Amino acid sequence: ASQAWAPGDRIYWDNTARQTTKTLTANTLIGVATEAVAGGATDLIGRVRLNGAF
Repeated sequence: ASQAWAPGDRIYWDNTARQTTKTLTANTLIGVATEAVAGGATDLIGRVRLNGAF
């Protein structure tokens, strides 16, 4: 399953789970979501802007 994202959500790298997340706790900010992701079992791809212009 995936996590629902809205455009502009801050996205972090969870090194323990080896996946991206919206959860800040102990994770590293990598960018912001550029498109919505529904968060269902088949929603496996999210687009993230990776530069410093958050």
